[in-house]
Amino acid sequence: MVVDPLLGRVVGGTWRIDAYVARGSMGTVYRGANVRIGTPIAVKVLNPEFLSDPLIRERFRREAMVSARVSSNFLVRVFDLCTEADGYAFLIMEWLSGMSLADYLRARPRLYVGEVVTLVSQVGEGLESAHRAKIIHRDIKPGNIFLERAGAGDELVPKIVDFGLSKIIEAGSQLTAAATMMGTPHYMPVEQFNDSAAVDARADVYALGVIAYEALAGRRPFRDGSPVQILNDIATRNPDPLPDYVPTAVSQVVMQALAKEREERWQSASDFATALRQAARDADVAARPLLRLA
Repeated sequence: MVVDPLLGRVVGGTWRIDAYVARGSMGTVYRGANVRIGTPIAVKVLNPEFLSDPLIRERFRREAMVSARVSSNFLVRVFDLCTEADGYAFLIMEWLSGMSLADYLRARPRLYVGEVVTLVSQVGEGLESAHRAKIIHRDIKPGNIFLERAGAGDELVPKIVDFGLSKIIEAGSQLTAAATMMGTPHYMPVEQFNDSAAVDARADVYALGVIAYEALAGRRPFRDGSPVQILNDIATRNPDPLPDYVPTAVSQVVMQALAKEREERWQSASDFATALRQAARDADVAARPLLRLA
């Protein structure tokens, strides 16, 4: 039996690693605790094969920078970034109990219109907080929205996670790679395929529009395929209309978020959320929270 050498390790003199949770392509997540007061935390550890990769290490640093700049109930909090003498890099984050929106939509492919209104409003508020701090996420998708159990009730609250691909705009410079494609194809607008360094907040608005469409229709706007095929669809085709059970005014708001030209989209996440709430009210649809699965 192979023993994980990180289990029981105390990082930065404060954060103890207690249990393995999951391994991703670049990092492994553990459950841990603050050794002084026992508060549960999540620890993301950069996988060993990336310890000497400066680009991946920069993505870790960006996640910590975002949390330091932005305060929102709808963004995951990062408490610390630790680099140990043996080269390991650790992100210390709040512990979230629940599931990703991706897993939720696999179990419930279609959501009620009122649930989508709440989801877009809450995620939109988190994005707006980041955008005001001059941070563009660039990889908004169901897998990067975690649905946290809120207190003792059944309500789920979204938290935006993984700002590793974010674009952080500084005075006189932009902390991002130039002329490269970053993101997840189904949730990327045309301009992001061409150059991720050139995107602005309206790229995140587009991605949130894709999520709204997917949650309402039970499918994404365009078919699966290679990145080239998906780009061709996004650039040349319009999504099929949303199902008839979606009020026309609500459909129009979502489809505007998916406009190919960013000048024709909602110009901010806040604008999108506000318009969607108003359309739902006009259609006599009440916003409602996402509830835990039975």
